[in-house]
Amino acid sequence: MSEKTTVVRAVVLDEDMTIGAGQLCESLGLDLSELVACVQEGFVEPFGDSPDTWSFPGPALKRLHTLLRLRRGLDIDLAGAVLAVELLEDITHLRERVRALEELLRGAP
Repeated sequence: MSEKTTVVRAVVLDEDMTIGAGQLCESLGLDLSELVACVQEGFVEPFGDSPDTWSFPGPALKRLHTLLRLRRGLDIDLAGAVLAVELLEDITHLRERVRALEELLRGAP
């Protein structure tokens, strides 16, 4: 019986950390041209003036990962994937608000 080995790499970033464009592309298997397109679309906003000097806040890694999964998994274009990610983020935010309101109501007299 042959064994199958899976290698998993992870980068954990918080809100205050940044990641360079090269490391971001490497972590996600993303071409620099795709990253440039995401910046031009306004999906992620880098610090720096050019792709050579760009760095991104930690949450950009998660956003881009979700975007790539949608693009590759559903074979949709960039604009459609951007819209889908933004809607998913809105749903998550609304669910958090509903949970907070439910907790507030449970504590009300």
